[in-house]
Amino acid sequence: MYDPFFSHIKEAWNLRDHQNVIFIYFEEMKRDLRKVIERVAKFLDKELSENDIQMLLNHLDFNNFKNNPAVNNEVWKSFGLANQEGSFIRKGEVGGWKKEMEDHPEIVEKLSNWVDESLKATGIVFPK
Repeated sequence: MYDPFFSHIKEAWNLRDHQNVIFIYFEEMKRDLRKVIERVAKFLDKELSENDIQMLLNHLDFNNFKNNPAVNNEVWKSFGLANQEGSFIRKGEVGGWKKEMEDHPEIVEKLSNWVDESLKATGIVFPK
């Protein structure tokens, strides 16, 4: 449904210097969500009160985010497009996919190589 993944990323990356484009990485949000909120507010030329920031920090907290049916694509289950068990949003950990695949290092290596090859010569570097 969201394919082709890498061409979407490359297309957006080519617009990264456009005044209406901002890149935000999951790793940044996990490291310092407040800083990301403030950066987005500045990008949107929006002043936020401390109360606004606290409301956003609560709303965007991973557990609240994960439990939001709109974000978690729960509607897909009703259409039979997703497994009834589990959720679209997983554990909210940086590099979590590697932990889930630790018993299959060959797959981790294959996926890592696929990402590296697909992004070669783009300048795109995902934070760790």
